[in-house]
Amino acid sequence: GVAGGLQALQIDEANDTMYGIAHTDSAFVSYDISNTASLSTRADVTDNTNLDELEELRIDLTNNYAFLMTKLGKLSSFDISDPDNPVRKDTLFDSDFDTNSAYRSIALDIGRKLIFCVSRSNGRKLAIVSYDDVENLTKVTTHTFTSGNNGGGIVLFN
Repeated sequence: GVAGGLQALQIDEANDTMYGIAHTDSAFVSYDISNTASLSTRADVTDNTNLDELEELRIDLTNNYAFLMTKLGKLSSFDISDPDNPVRKDTLFDSDFDTNSAYRSIALDIGRKLIFCVSRSNGRKLAIVSYDDVENLTKVTTHTFTSGNNGGGIVLFN
């Protein structure tokens, strides 16, 4: 497995599953965590085209989706209803998703099925993407900030 290079861990308690991404391996992985003394790999999805240089992971357990963002500005959606077999549904690449390590933080608005993607300070952009149709990710709008420290993380409160 790629456990040594995992980042952006997310837990699905109902299914005893831990999800993570491996930046250098271009991989989205899931582990069975029912026995914490002995973790086992459930799935290892490697994709050098759509998951190259992964940086962020968020999961929507209400709808069984995972969203992965690469440093190269690619946003992918996965169906995770079967933790042993995550299935990529779409990958969105948009001109606002710069290819210069642009996005470093994503957050989900699960109620409205929106993904908020914040760029690094050099791009100063916030892109909002709809996942109402997870097989057709659609950019809703982009906001460009003119000043301030807007390249960090964002948190949504419901």
